[in-house]
Amino acid sequence: AARGEWAGLGRARTRLALAATGLGLMVTLVGLFAADPIVPLVWGERYRDAVPALRVLAVAAAPVYLGVIATFLAAALHAERAAVWVLAGAFVANVALNLLVIPRYGVVGAAWSTVATEALGAAGLLAVVQQAIRRARLRLAVAPPAPELVPNA
Repeated sequence: AARGEWAGLGRARTRLALAATGLGLMVTLVGLFAADPIVPLVWGERYRDAVPALRVLAVAAAPVYLGVIATFLAAALHAERAAVWVLAGAFVANVALNLLVIPRYGVVGAAWSTVATEALGAAGLLAVVQQAIRRARLRLAVAPPAPELVPNA
């Protein structure tokens, strides 16, 4: 990003997003199919009732990983302020959804609201990154940096 290598940044963004999604899907599959033995093994038999919530939360793995990558990309593109607003919005949405779903659906409803707001946050962060790339490209097209200011130029 600092050198204005937008094609390279776009390729890196795509590779990172695919890796995050792939890893997230693997974690999701493990959570969906191995929650029954994992919960009692890690937390004990007393927590067996948490298995359905763990299964739901496993679905959030890919959006969480995408959100982390998008947060780092936003920082690299100096779009931290927009990223903070997206994350704050996702937080507020999570609290609001929890207030609506917990009384009726309990912990599993809270888990689903977490999945939804993690996905919302990841999508918002990816949009911030895309917008920051567009803005940076436009700025460079209008006023390219002096050659002495570009590393390895």
